[in-house]
Amino acid sequence: MDAEKIYIDIPQIPLEEQEKYAGMDVAIVDGKVVVAGRNSIEALRKAQELFPYIPKPDADFLVL
Repeated sequence: MDAEKIYIDIPQIPLEEQEKYAGMDVAIVDGKVVVAGRNSIEALRKAQELFPYIPKPDADFLVL
């Protein structure tokens, strides 16, 4: 049985941005980092403040 392949379109950001936010979780809009956090939950919360239309996740949405 073949494993299902999943393809994710990962936005490309400039090397300077990659270096600046190395080790952080970020939200990218139009090829630019708009928020950064120490972890995915922090980054998500910051993104939700800037972009209120981002849906609130269920309790099981983020599993770390």
